[in-house]
Amino acid sequence: MRKFYLAASIMLLAFPFTSPALATANHDLEELKAEIHNMKQSYENRISELESKLKKLETAKAAPSGLAPAAPGDPSDRKVYGNEFNPSISVILNGKYSGLSADSLELAGFGVGEEGERGREGLALDESELTFSASIDDKFYGSLTAAIVREGGEDKVELEEAYVQTLA
Repeated sequence: MRKFYLAASIMLLAFPFTSPALATANHDLEELKAEIHNMKQSYENRISELESKLKKLETAKAAPSGLAPAAPGDPSDRKVYGNEFNPSISVILNGKYSGLSADSLELAGFGVGEEGERGREGLALDESELTFSASIDDKFYGSLTAAIVREGGEDKVELEEAYVQTLA
């Protein structure tokens, strides 16, 4: 029994020396809880700010701007990019292949004109187009379309369309 009292008294004497360590641990725990609470509050405030900005953007997008939409095909709806000199170039090649069974074709009563004559056999390139378009400067945009044709046995370049548009 004496050993029990001795052990109990040693524990009672040692207990007051351990309580400052426990108090420090409790204080650190309270500081951590307070810091986590502050972080939660900060994130909730930030989320509410972002949600309000999102609502403003959605309402601004849904509101009509007061401008009438451009008609389809209207030159004003064309996007012109601020390239220093970077023209748009397009080529349309009209090719064909002819495999004819007879050497000649003559029908009584039908005259053969310039465009009605029989073409060459094999691969051939018919009328083709070449288009250039670019910003001329900060106020003008231009386009040129030329056709490459074969007339009278000669290849020719004909101007199909050319225009200059103001960028206002």
